[in-house]
Amino acid sequence: MKGVICYLLINKIPKLPRLAIESALQNTGADIYVGYLNRSDLLDLPINPRINFIDLNEHALQKNLVPETPGYISFDQDFFFQLVQLKWDLFQLVLSETDADFFVYLDLDVVVLKDLVMEFEGVFRTSPSVEVLVQDFTHEPSVPRLCMGVFALRRSSFSSHFLHKCSVIHSKKLTSNPRFGDDDVITEVYVDLEIKNVFLRLPQHSFPVGNLINLFLPIAPLRGLRPPRPFVFHSNFVVGVEKKHLLLQMMYQTGTFVRNWNVIQAYLIILGSFIQKKSRRFFIKSNRRIRGV
Repeated sequence: MKGVICYLLINKIPKLPRLAIESALQNTGADIYVGYLNRSDLLDLPINPRINFIDLNEHALQKNLVPETPGYISFDQDFFFQLVQLKWDLFQLVLSETDADFFVYLDLDVVVLKDLVMEFEGVFRTSPSVEVLVQDFTHEPSVPRLCMGVFALRRSSFSSHFLHKCSVIHSKKLTSNPRFGDDDVITEVYVDLEIKNVFLRLPQHSFPVGNLINLFLPIAPLRGLRPPRPFVFHSNFVVGVEKKHLLLQMMYQTGTFVRNWNVIQAYLIILGSFIQKKSRRFFIKSNRRIRGV
């Protein structure tokens, strides 16, 4: 089976696209397809024959999604959520214009640490009922929460209908909620499915979102408690391009924090400070109880 990777670059984002795509080039052998609106947004990307580009301007015009002025559009702007609709068009184009058996979509704040394309190929090959792989950041089992930061779809009779449904839901929901995002779309589609075995929710410890960064901590309280090295790191809970870039660069360069003594030392200092503060608060509360305060 052949898998490709795709990205949606419809915004002027410094540093992150280059780092994200470099990590995919280094850790997978897959071809990469980048959907774009402005050629100027592509100037900082790596130069590699495996990278291909898909112009989304025609689809943006059809949806009246052409930005008034070029440049960075912040996540806190409503128009950002409108632009994300082009994701479904990109997916349709990747399936129609390539011979891939499946594609893997990654957000631009995701770095690849291991070959997830080969891993997903194994899933699709051995599990014929699975059509969709998606990142999962569910906390309460009764309330599923899926994340489009890492997403894969098999080419099949299911895929075309599925993408059309996602696009329609996204468009309709934005009329009543201008901040209805692609994570909301994929979660709603999943919840509404009567037969959920077409979805495989990716293990959180191997495809973590940003608030699971503790998976990368350099030490464990007891030997044998360190988790396996994740396939990706997604900095979606980090606010600000500079902070995202700093964190992703650290992950990309080291893979994990384990071999970096400077990071381990800094972590121990922070941990010691945390324990000291907690201990101080504990003793203050204990003394108050003893004195009956």
